[in-house]
Amino acid sequence: MTADEGVQSSRWQDNARAVTKVLASGEDACFITLGDILFYSTFIYLLREVREILPAVMVISIPGVTAFSAAASVLSFPLGKGREPVTVIPVSAEDLEAVRDALTRESTVVLMKIGRRLPDILDIIEDAGLIADSVFISRAGLEGEHVETDLKKLRGLNPEAGHLAIILVHAGKERKKYIRGAENGCK
Repeated sequence: MTADEGVQSSRWQDNARAVTKVLASGEDACFITLGDILFYSTFIYLLREVREILPAVMVISIPGVTAFSAAASVLSFPLGKGREPVTVIPVSAEDLEAVRDALTRESTVVLMKIGRRLPDILDIIEDAGLIADSVFISRAGLEGEHVETDLKKLRGLNPEAGHLAIILVHAGKERKKYIRGAENGCK
């Protein structure tokens, strides 16, 4: 896990060479991940590099449950209702303007890849007046799962609390209704 693009590229190429060596020997290879392999997954980059080496490689992708779908299920948090859009944003980027913009629209907003940006994200959600319309979950469905319906309680936590975390925000008309309901069923 590094943000250094040169190091990432080198590692993807090294891994692709290892995988193509296995494939060239006549064996099959498998990539297992949390979530879905084609949604913000390292597999996307590995696949690209493998196809550079073996353009005709046969790949069978089996869809997984996206992390935000798993989180919504744990919380009974509706992601999309009627024609309301759903906006998914990876917030690990330096520029958080996309988060600010999404919170101004009538939609459900899924904030993923929070990591150490948790304090910044909490500030943005609070500034948007949506702190009471948001729910935090880390390690959804895994040991150590952490659900918080009062995001103010996340203030001052170790920034690592944002690892494997998602924040779901109802910026639509039916705000609060689902968050309050989640309090009764949350762990």
